[in-house]
Amino acid sequence: MSTNFTGRLSPSDSPRQFGPKSIYSKYVLRVSRLHGVVKYALFQLVVSLLVPTKYAIIPCAIVILCFTANIIIHATTPCTGVNPFMEHVVLGRTTSQVPFSDGSFGSEPAAQGLVVFNLGIQYNHPLGPLCPRGMEIAERFQKMNKDMLRRREELGLLSVNYWKGATADSENMAVITYYFRNVESIHRFAHEPLHRATWDWYKSHNPTHIGIYHETFIVPEKSYESIYENCSPIGLGRGSVKSVHGKSGNSWVNTLVSADTPALKSQTARLAGSLRKTA
Repeated sequence: MSTNFTGRLSPSDSPRQFGPKSIYSKYVLRVSRLHGVVKYALFQLVVSLLVPTKYAIIPCAIVILCFTANIIIHATTPCTGVNPFMEHVVLGRTTSQVPFSDGSFGSEPAAQGLVVFNLGIQYNHPLGPLCPRGMEIAERFQKMNKDMLRRREELGLLSVNYWKGATADSENMAVITYYFRNVESIHRFAHEPLHRATWDWYKSHNPTHIGIYHETFIVPEKSYESIYENCSPIGLGRGSVKSVHGKSGNSWVNTLVSADTPALKSQTARLAGSLRKTA
């Protein structure tokens, strides 16, 4: 008899969030990210104009010192310590399975189907998101996304992931990937007032330098698999499902389970149901 899969993260009172928790992770680490280079360059230019030349090098020296110290500290910090880059990493091999309403996972891989929905914006303009109408459409997308997260159980929303596109040198593209329970869930979203209002706004203004798009993939049961090793929860693995019965009570159950079981150990095993259908 097969044993039920074991969840890797304990149930929580609300859907799990995997963003940085500390002020250090939220703000200090941003010093080392390349997307801030232009801001630092502008700041340095202002400093050079306002202070004597011999002191103008100080801001650059501080940034370089902080950047170097940041690398040294975190490269030598054990993964079990305070290293913020390891804050949400789940060590070992895991895979994502959609929990049942009672919080259990059962013993069959990919026992429930799902729908993957990509929703994106392209800013085809030198100013990127700062282009005309750019901030307005971004605010509308954010408002729509917040409403969906607030009503995720009602809308059958399993997981949400945020991406920045790198298909062009400007990287002026943002994508949100949603995982829904079923086709009915995606239909509910499509007829939401906020979604309708955003679409009407876009069509009325017709900003040709801003592209919007979506992609929908309907995935039947037994037709998907995943594996994560030493990863922070990502993809379907970021998902949370509200359980209303069973041992976990009224809580949110994460979709990650241990992959160290025969039924989940290999891609062939995780896709066994699909392979049997095509045999």
